[in-house]
Amino acid sequence: MMIAREELTPSCACGREHSLLTEKIFIERGAADAMPDAMGGSGLNADFAVIYDENTRDALGGRIRGAHREIVLDPKGLHADERGVAAAEDKLGDESVLVAAGSGTVHDITRYIAAKRGLPFVSVPTAASVDAFSSGMACMTFGGFKKTIPAVPPRLVFADTEVFARAPRRLTASGFGDAIGKYVSLADWDVARILTGEYWCSGVAELEQTALEETAASAPGIAAGEEGACEKLMRALVLSGIAMQLAGSSRPASGAEHHISHLTETGVPWLPPVDALHGEKVGVGTVLSLRAYFRWRVQQSDALVRAMQAWRQPSEDMLRGEFGPAADAVIAENAQDCLRAVTPAAVKERWTAVKARLSLLPQAAAVEKMLKAVGAPTTLEELGIDPDLEGRILRWAPYVRNRLTFMRLMGASSAVSDIHCCIGHIE
Repeated sequence: MMIAREELTPSCACGREHSLLTEKIFIERGAADAMPDAMGGSGLNADFAVIYDENTRDALGGRIRGAHREIVLDPKGLHADERGVAAAEDKLGDESVLVAAGSGTVHDITRYIAAKRGLPFVSVPTAASVDAFSSGMACMTFGGFKKTIPAVPPRLVFADTEVFARAPRRLTASGFGDAIGKYVSLADWDVARILTGEYWCSGVAELEQTALEETAASAPGIAAGEEGACEKLMRALVLSGIAMQLAGSSRPASGAEHHISHLTETGVPWLPPVDALHGEKVGVGTVLSLRAYFRWRVQQSDALVRAMQAWRQPSEDMLRGEFGPAADAVIAENAQDCLRAVTPAAVKERWTAVKARLSLLPQAAAVEKMLKAVGAPTTLEELGIDPDLEGRILRWAPYVRNRLTFMRLMGASSAVSDIHCCIGHIE
C-alpha cells in the first residue's frame, strides 16, 4: 500500500495548522523498488548516504541501490547516544540526504544527525519494532538521561513487508508492546485536557486511536506468524509516528507507560540494568499503568483533592537520593512542575469526566493476554526487576518527563496520604 500525505492530514477544529513533512509511505513487498522514482519525485535524487547496523544491512540484502556512501555500525552496544552519533558522523561525508535503514536506534541516530546538519532523511524500517520511524522526535540518551528531542521527520518511508515480516519475533513483539501502550498515553493526554485545558486535537487522537485498534487487531495474526498481521502492525506504528508529527510532540504516543520504560534506562541506583527492548519495557509499563489506574475508576474526588492540597514537589535531596547520577537532569526537567497546572477545584469539578475517560481503558489482564500471545513480557520479573519495586517505580517514573499524566497525580496521592492506589492489584 502507498499512503500519501493528503490522506493523513486531519480535518479538525483544534486551532492549529498541522505540519506533516512526510510525503509518502510505502508498506508492501518490494517497497524499496519504489525508492529511486519516489526520491526523485521529492527532489531527493542527489547523493545520499545510508546508515545501517550490520544486522539490518544483512536483512536488506542489497535492496538499497545507488547509495553514494554506506555506513555500517557495529550493533553490539549500539545506542542512540553520544557514542552512536559519533560513530556515524565519523564516517559521513558531505552527502545531502541521509537514509536510515534499520531499527529504532539507527533511525534516532540518523534523524538526530539530519537535524543537526539541516538535511532531509528517508526511513527504511527493517522490523516492526518501534513507532518512531515516521516521527519527528529523536529519543536520545545524553549524559545517561533519556530525552525526547525535536529532530527531522522522514520525507519518505519504505517498509518492505518481505523484510520486516522475517525479522526476529522478539522485535515484532517489541513493536506490539510499543504500540499497545497507546491505551495509556491517549488516556493521559485526555485527562490532562480535562483537568488543565492542555492542547488536544481530536483529529490526531483519532489517528492514534486507529493505530491502537490496528495493533490490537494484529495480535492473533502475529501470534500465528502471519505476514499480513506484521504489515498491519507496521502500518499502526507508522501512523503513530505521523500522529506525533501532527501534534508537534510525542504527547499522543507517550505517557505513563513510556515513563516507566525510561526510568529503567536512567541508571537509578535502586534498579538493576535492564537488558530489554524499548517496546518490551513499554508493554510492561502499560500493564502496570492499567492496573494502577483501575481502582481510581471507583474513587471519589475527595481523596485526590486532599492530596493535591497537601502536595509539595519532592526536594532536590529526595530526587538526588532516588535518581543518583541522573538527578541533575531530573531536577532541571521538573523545574516547572506540571502538577502546578492542576487545582483541587478542577479535580473536584471535573472528576466525573476523568473517571469516565479512565473507564474506557481495558483491564490489564486483557492487555497481558495480547502481549503474551505475541511473545512479549508482561511483568517486572521478566525484565529482571524485583516485583517488590513496583510501587517505587510507579511513584518516581513520572519524574523522567515533566508531562502531566494520571500517574503523576497518583504520585501526589501516594506521597502525602495512606492511599496507595498506585500499587493496587485489584482487577
